Amino acid sequence: MSNNPTASQRRRWSRVASLGCLVCHGEANIHHCRHECGMGQRNHDHVAPLCKYCHQDGPVSRHGQGSNIFRAEYGDDRDLHEMTVAKLGE
Repeated sequence: MSNNPTASQRRRWSRVASLGCLVCHGEANIHHCRHECGMGQRNHDHVAPLCKYCHQDGPVSRHGQGSNIFRAEYGDDRDLHEMTVAKLGE
């Protein structure tokens, strides 16, 4: 798999981000869900919309110190991806 997303993947990312954050419904960025891929790898098709606060900066965020709490409350990467797919109607 290429490290760079394709044009089609980038278009899908725009649709995903337009859904708003899955947690707070704020303006979203793309979170790469890391299920079904090795550590440190990204599958550009497995993404979910999270705002910067819920993704990285908040005390309970996907990549912050409260990541265990985040997963307990909102699910793991597989759950985030499945919610995204459902919202997109895919």
